[in-house]
Amino acid sequence: MNKKYLVSLYKRHGVIALIAAAISLICYTFSLIYCVAIGIKKGNTLAELFHYFTVLSGIYGEIVVGFLVAFAIEGVRRKRFTYPRWMALLHYSSVICTTLVFVFAVAFISWFSPRQAFGAHNFYLHVVCPILILTAFFMVESRHSFSLKDSLICSLPVVIYAFTYLYNVVIHPTWEDIYHFTDIPVALAFVSMLLLTFGIAQLIRWLNNKKNAYYKNQQMKNWEDDLDDVTIKIEAYGLGRYMGLHGDMNNTNLNLDLLQDISEKYGIKLEDLSRAYTKGVIDGFSEKSVEK
Repeated sequence: MNKKYLVSLYKRHGVIALIAAAISLICYTFSLIYCVAIGIKKGNTLAELFHYFTVLSGIYGEIVVGFLVAFAIEGVRRKRFTYPRWMALLHYSSVICTTLVFVFAVAFISWFSPRQAFGAHNFYLHVVCPILILTAFFMVESRHSFSLKDSLICSLPVVIYAFTYLYNVVIHPTWEDIYHFTDIPVALAFVSMLLLTFGIAQLIRWLNNKKNAYYKNQQMKNWEDDLDDVTIKIEAYGLGRYMGLHGDMNNTNLNLDLLQDISEKYGIKLEDLSRAYTKGVIDGFSEKSVEK
């Protein structure tokens, strides 16, 4: 087992995620401000701008990448980009929304108005930011696998918007049909949009779960098969010490997923690895305190 592999391999992913999140945060901020300014200049009210799913998903995406920047910075510092499950679901949900914007812009809006699909700030909202936030999504090392239930929950923002749009455009017309849904049978347009959303959610879920399995398999392949128990526990201790030296006492990551993988690979009890790891964390904190 290579200590550098356990610790340093992940830093590259954290750096890529940080760059992607930071650029998308800048692009979202610029594009949304520009979008509001242009809309108001054309005589639209601020409320009318929120009729656009692109604007709503852009705001949602900006909030998410704001969180991502913080987690990615911490990931680079600790050389492992992870986040809790609530953040994984939030990220997954925003990726579904922004990917839908990308697909809809490329496959539909571009047919009747290329300028509206790719012109000015729309190029960033429709293409650049969705690609960047998706890139960050697949750089995460946390092995959060998503279920069908997770997909349905994370698709709710699109479903809520779809019903709101249907009500305000068809049932009680107060909005302009900006997405030309009434150009075809409304029922067909509505069902097609929900199916497209569900398809995108399932594809992203499948890719994410396959990615997790691939990372785990690749990691275990790189570990030597003939290591003794003492060497493995020393490695667990070294990983814990590294985290103690670079971590925060009020927010310590136990990296149980890594320890579980080591336990499965070498048949050592997770409790024994956890004790060695915890001892390393404590010693790392102690060394850091002495240095201060």
